[in-house]
Amino acid sequence: MKLHHEQFNDLVDRINNKGIWFDDFIKLCGDYYEKEPVGGSLHIVLDDGNLKDCHIIWCEGYACGAEDDEGKDIASLMLNMSMTQRKKVYNSYPYSN
Repeated sequence: MKLHHEQFNDLVDRINNKGIWFDDFIKLCGDYYEKEPVGGSLHIVLDDGNLKDCHIIWCEGYACGAEDDEGKDIASLMLNMSMTQRKKVYNSYPYSN
């Protein structure tokens, strides 16, 4: 599901300010996996746990080139996360590991 800019900005704010964000982000990833069962443009991040900025930036660019708006949103949101937050997502997500 492509996020409207208000939804995207709200989620960024919650991620950055320690608000309640985790369940909404995981749902966004789950919706993405329904469309892209192997992780789509974000496979190396969501499935393989490559969580450094350089990996996420690469995936964001790949998603942009593939006109994958959902993947681009997820990557952009992850760039706002700390490494601890990213690891929480990866370790909690059912498709990882």
